[in-house]
Amino acid sequence: MTNFWTIYQKATSEYESDLLNRYAGDLDTSLLFAGLFSAVSTAFIVQIIPATQPNPSDITNALLLRLLQHNDSFGGSNPLAPAANVSPSVVRAQSILFASLAATLFVAFLSVLGKQWILHYPRTSTLGSVIDQGKERQAKFAGVQKWGLHYIISLLLQLALLLFTIGIVVYLWDLDFSAAEVMIAIACTGFAFYACIAVVATIWNDSPFQTPLSVFLLKVLRQTKEVAAYVRARLGRLQTEWTAWRKNIPVEDVYDQFYSMTLSNPTFWRKDPLFTSPFPEATDAAAGFPESDRRRVWS
Repeated sequence: MTNFWTIYQKATSEYESDLLNRYAGDLDTSLLFAGLFSAVSTAFIVQIIPATQPNPSDITNALLLRLLQHNDSFGGSNPLAPAANVSPSVVRAQSILFASLAATLFVAFLSVLGKQWILHYPRTSTLGSVIDQGKERQAKFAGVQKWGLHYIISLLLQLALLLFTIGIVVYLWDLDFSAAEVMIAIACTGFAFYACIAVVATIWNDSPFQTPLSVFLLKVLRQTKEVAAYVRARLGRLQTEWTAWRKNIPVEDVYDQFYSMTLSNPTFWRKDPLFTSPFPEATDAAAGFPESDRRRVWS
């Protein structure tokens, strides 16, 4: 048994070295993209911020007008400084761009945590036997597969890019509608292509266009199939139990008891003179009716 764990530790060391190098490269790429993208988002936010603030020249003109009216004996009420006329589309665009920047910064934060986790991953405990070290290594590898940090970071980067595109479109909508139309066409084409390759990767497992979205869709599809199979099995079991329960009911006995009680009940035959018993004498006799009542009913 010890020889097995020794061979296992040697084999997994080589695999984990390649795995950690691949994760480290992906995290470095994510950090680089997050840094560049946050710089671009910040530049756009800086360009939009002046549009949400009052124009200094308008305030200066309002103050000069107030001085002139104060010196004028026939001047009316003193006007106040004009409020900033901010377009709602500018406010929405700025909010979306800030959300994109926040998502990008969160990606950078997760990437740093991922780098720290990669440094901590190979530090298996040197205490204990080889079996304990192998179990700890296997538990950490299962945690990698379970939590899927790489997919979370990739999805957040894509979410930040989506929010940034929406923010640019909203900002250009009132500023230049033609430019907004071009931006919408390019963005829709890109998102449609991304959705198509995600669906293709979900349907065909050998597709090279694997993305975090396709992995997520594949998991959802598998869980949906499992739930549908469970529901079908449950319904089939209920149908089988219902059929077996129906077969165990003495239906003929129930019908015989019902009709025997109905036919032997004199009230049933005396409700309407149109109803006649096939054996009136026997029925009345069994019910204990006197002879005068039998003549009155059946005459």
